[in-house]
Amino acid sequence: MSRIIKYIPLFIGLVLCLSCSPDQRQKMSPKPNAIGKAGQMLVVAEGEVWHSLAGEALREELMQEFAVLPSAEPRFDVRHIEGIKLTELRREWRVILFVGDLSQQSKTTKEISQVIGKEGLERAKLDFDYNTVFRENVWAEGQLLIYIFAPNKAQLLENIQKRSASIMKKIEESDFNKIKSNTYQSGLNRVANNEIKDKLGVRLDIPGTYQLAVFDSLNREIWLRRETQTISSNILIKAMNYTKDTQLSNKGIIAMRDSVGRRMITSAAQDSYMVTNKGENLIEYQKTDINGYYTLEARGVWEMKNDFMGGPFLSYMIYNPNNEKVVYLDGFVHAPGEDKRSLMQQLELIMRSVKF
Repeated sequence: MSRIIKYIPLFIGLVLCLSCSPDQRQKMSPKPNAIGKAGQMLVVAEGEVWHSLAGEALREELMQEFAVLPSAEPRFDVRHIEGIKLTELRREWRVILFVGDLSQQSKTTKEISQVIGKEGLERAKLDFDYNTVFRENVWAEGQLLIYIFAPNKAQLLENIQKRSASIMKKIEESDFNKIKSNTYQSGLNRVANNEIKDKLGVRLDIPGTYQLAVFDSLNREIWLRRETQTISSNILIKAMNYTKDTQLSNKGIIAMRDSVGRRMITSAAQDSYMVTNKGENLIEYQKTDINGYYTLEARGVWEMKNDFMGGPFLSYMIYNPNNEKVVYLDGFVHAPGEDKRSLMQQLELIMRSVKF
């Protein structure tokens, strides 16, 4: 009798599940993990929309060049399909962007209509500010769905132009979680973290795949590196006293970069050392903020003096007014023939973990 009672809940659950509709059973089933790397997305739009001015504006936004790489790479890798080709497998993509002209009757507008409902359709015709909806984890875990729509093509173009910044920000937030997961899947290198804290007085979350290569006690500099058969990913850290404003200038950060690079980074070639390529428009500067501290950022391309090597770099000069200290961080990669966008995103994530 006790064994019969034990299986009653299972039997009831089975009966309830079989009595559900297919949609209800799908909601009750465990969701798969979303498909796709950071920077990848699926755009669902009918051909008439995709090849219109609205589609052109969207492509320009999504596929603009990622900042300062030796070879051009887009901000996002975009794959376009029409609504009729949205299969069950494709519904599991990590980022899906639906773009619809609601004056059309299509598979894409049907998808959008199911999300916003009849009231939403009527509202979209009258209230042009109602044009974008975000959904998460609908068909897969870790998924972001974005719906942008308008009552006609002209308004769709205007909506894309108005909302592109907020859409890009939402996608980048989703990418951040994916990049962080990939970067720290091996955990933390606590030995390196403690060494940085003890020797330089700052904290960084160094992934377990990075190893301490060099510590220069005289100049208070540390070099960390991650090596595989195809890529070399590196981080330079230097701590110093704040002595003058020029340390936080465009010339100051590049002078520091060349100084540290000359001392720390060499190759097998005789008399080789790392330098910054100072060609016109090859360096981008920006004033930013990292964890509440004023920061000067520089992005550009490095090369090896007396050798044929090079790649992208990202440098930070971070000022801490509490103790009048400056921390210099530099991330650079050498990955011939490989895409470098994701490598630089990982380095940025690591360096932005800095705390005093």
